[in-house]
Amino acid sequence: MAYGWIRLQVGEMWYYFTIALVSAATILLELALLRLFAVQQFYHFAFMAISLALLGAGASGSILSLRGRRFSPAGMSLAFALTTLGAYLIINYLPFDSFSIAWDSRQLFYLAIYFLAAAVPFLFAGLVIGGELMGAGRNGGGSHRVYGANLIGSAAGSLISLLILEAFSGVGAVIVAIIMGAISGLSFTLLDIHRRERTVRDLVTIGVASGLILVGALALIRPPAFFAQQLSPYKTLAVLSQALDSRHVLTTWDATARVDVVEGSTIHVMPGLSLLSPYGPPPQAGLMLDGDNLMPITGLPPDSQQAQVLANYLPNGVIHRLRPQAHTLVIEAGTGMDVLFALAGGAGQVTAVEENGLVNEIVEKQYGAFTGGLYQDPRVSVTTQSGRVFARQGSRASWEDRYDVAVVALTDPHRPVTSGAYSLTEDYVYTVEAFGDYLNTLEDDGLLMVTRWLQTPPSESGRTFGAITAALEKRGLDPAKHLMAFRTLRTMT
Repeated sequence: MAYGWIRLQVGEMWYYFTIALVSAATILLELALLRLFAVQQFYHFAFMAISLALLGAGASGSILSLRGRRFSPAGMSLAFALTTLGAYLIINYLPFDSFSIAWDSRQLFYLAIYFLAAAVPFLFAGLVIGGELMGAGRNGGGSHRVYGANLIGSAAGSLISLLILEAFSGVGAVIVAIIMGAISGLSFTLLDIHRRERTVRDLVTIGVASGLILVGALALIRPPAFFAQQLSPYKTLAVLSQALDSRHVLTTWDATARVDVVEGSTIHVMPGLSLLSPYGPPPQAGLMLDGDNLMPITGLPPDSQQAQVLANYLPNGVIHRLRPQAHTLVIEAGTGMDVLFALAGGAGQVTAVEENGLVNEIVEKQYGAFTGGLYQDPRVSVTTQSGRVFARQGSRASWEDRYDVAVVALTDPHRPVTSGAYSLTEDYVYTVEAFGDYLNTLEDDGLLMVTRWLQTPPSESGRTFGAITAALEKRGLDPAKHLMAFRTLRTMT
C-alpha cells in the first residue's frame, strides 16, 4: 500500500514537471523567435513574436471550447516539437522579401505563411496546457496545480533562455525547444502507459520523440549546415559577405544580440573624416550586431603618427584641442574608435562605456593585437553597462569623479530617412533626461560632444540639437551661450 502511494506521488510530480517543461519550451521558443526575427529580417519583425505566440494560444482556446474535451497531451507535445522544426525551416527558406512587398503581390502570400508557420507551435502548446486545465489535471488534482506548474515552467523558460541563447545561439535555442517538446511528449506517453495497455500510437510517439531528442542533441553538438540561419539580402552582413576578399571570421551570441565580425579590404568606416586628411582609413574589421549596424574595429595603435594625424581631421579632434590631457568619458563606445582617437588626440584618461559585453570582449581579446592593445592601455578603463545608467550613477558621484569631456559616440549606421519602420526605434541615449545626466558628469567647465548623421531633410541632427537645448534650459542655462554646431559632409557635431 505504501509503495502504491509513493508511486502515485511520483507520478503526480512527474506529470506537473512535464507541464512545466512544455511551458518552459514555449517561452524559450517565443524568445528565440524574437531574436531570430531581429537577425533574419530587421528589428521591427521581432515585435511579431509575441503577437504570434498570443495568436496561437488564443486559437487553442477557441478550438478547445468548440471541441469540449481535451486532446492527447503526448500527441500535442510531439506536434509542438515537430511544428517548431517545420516553422523554423519555413521561416529560414521561404523567399520572403519585405522590401518588395509593395509591388510584388506574392510577398503577401509569403508573409501570411511566414507568420502562420511561426504561430502553429504555440497553438499545440496551448492545446497541451489548455487541455490539462480543462481536465483539472491528473486524476482531477485541480486546475490550480496545472496553472501553478505552467507559471513555474514559464518563469524557468525565461531564465534559462539567457543561458541557452549565449551557449547555443538563437538557432540552438530553437533546437533545445524542440528537444524539450519531444521529452514532454515522451513523458506524457510513459505516464499513460502505466494506466492502460500499449497501443501502436504509443510506440510511434515514443519512437518519433526519441528520434527527435537524439537528432536534436547531435545538432547541438555539431549544427548541420542546412540549419544555419539565412539573412535578408539587405542586411549589412549579407552585403559585406559578397565582397571578393570578405572573410566571416566570428559569430557569437548572447541574450541581447548576435555579434558577427567580417574582415576584408572593402571595410572603411570613419564618420566625419575630412576630405583634406592626408591619410585614409587604416585597415579595419567590421563588427555587426544582429547582422546590421556595422561598427569598425580599427587596426591602428593610438600612439602611432597616423592615429595622431587622423585625430586632427575628425570632429572629435576639436574637443581634445580645447581640453588637452582631458579625463574623457566615451558613452556607447562600441568598438572603441572614439576611444582610439581620444588617446591619439591627447586625452589623459579615457573611460569607455559599452552595454554589450561581447563587443568589449572581442575588441579586448580577439582583436587586442590588431588594435594595438587599445583596451589593455593603462589609460583606458572599460565598463560594460548602459551609457545612460552609467551617466545617471556618475551624476550622483562626488566631484572628484567628474569628467573634463564627455563624448556620445556615433556607433549606429547612417539611414537616409528615419521614417517608416525606423520610426519605431527607441534610443534612450538621446533623450532630454539623458543629456541632463551627461552634463551632470562634467566639471563646471566640461565639454559635451555629440555627433549625429545628416539626412535630407534633417532628422537625427535636428532632434538631437533640440534635446540638448531643452536639457540646458532645464538647468537654467541659455543655449545660445553654451552650444556650438558644425558639420562635415555627412555628420553634424
